[in-house]
Amino acid sequence: MSTKALVRLGKATAWQYGLVTTTQAERLGVGDVELGRLTQAGALQRIAHGVYLTTLAPEPSHLELRAAWLQLNSAREPSKKRVAEEGVVCGVSATQLYEAGVLLPHWHEFAMPDRRRTRRDDVRLYERRLAVDASTIVDGLPVTTGPVIVTDLLASGYDLDQVGNVMVDLLFSRRMKPEEMIFALGEHSYGHGYGLGEISARDFYDYLAELALGEHGPVELERRCS
Repeated sequence: MSTKALVRLGKATAWQYGLVTTTQAERLGVGDVELGRLTQAGALQRIAHGVYLTTLAPEPSHLELRAAWLQLNSAREPSKKRVAEEGVVCGVSATQLYEAGVLLPHWHEFAMPDRRRTRRDDVRLYERRLAVDASTIVDGLPVTTGPVIVTDLLASGYDLDQVGNVMVDLLFSRRMKPEEMIFALGEHSYGHGYGLGEISARDFYDYLAELALGEHGPVELERRCS
């Protein structure tokens, strides 16, 4: 096992929660043959096609999601600031990063600024240009903001009980403010899609709170978020 190779790879893994792509490794002077030797020796673990994890550090959270994101940008400079143009975690995948709600992702979801294809059956790419304030960084990954997550789930037709739980968790964790959520709900008439008709953004917000917390949900949200 080459200690020098591991040191070189450290220039990438230190910035990427222990992960490195084959393209990044090659730029650091570590080719496929040496990556194979390090993997066989137990110093690296292959996580996805072209993505490896060093075993010298604790396994990071959301490992598979991180690896899928890196596959979208295998040649990126590891120390470069994460930006929305590289792909933004969205949908149910975003709720996992925020640890909001109990929805289980069937695939890794990313919003991309341009059309992109993937060979992976467990990855969904959506061509979508997000507003500047529609994404942030959570655990080192670009991800949609709380209001965007909730409205995306509503637009996709998810059960209102599940959406309410996501919304409440995001509010309780201070990931967004009530007024931000209410404003986002007012952008579209989501009530029609759920058989609620013309319902105001505030009433819809209160309704979601009641589904998640019971009849006193709106009061509890106001108390804990004030």
